[in-house]
Amino acid sequence: MELVNAQHLMQMNPGGFNAPTEQQVTNMAGPADSDGNLITPFYAQVCLSGERFWLKILYRSSFSGIYQGIVDNDLVGTVEHGIKLGDQLHACWFNFYKIMPAGNNFKPN
Repeated sequence: MELVNAQHLMQMNPGGFNAPTEQQVTNMAGPADSDGNLITPFYAQVCLSGERFWLKILYRSSFSGIYQGIVDNDLVGTVEHGIKLGDQLHACWFNFYKIMPAGNNFKPN
């Protein structure tokens, strides 16, 4: 299972959408505790097999820069790719199509 590289797709489709930069993702992630758990989780939209969905990002590895999150909405392609609500996934900043702060009554759909 490989998440789509949103940065590459954005370059291939200029003007189609604006994926966040590495710096924007780092700023959104903010500080983490000594185990890598983010003090303030955030949401990141990713894509797999043509389906975009939201991860609630809870962890960032200080060594590799890889993020870990939980799938936070139902998926229509679960039968095809096996990913479902509540699954844990790893992603890199360049996989993120959108980022949103947790809270503020944001609920993925």
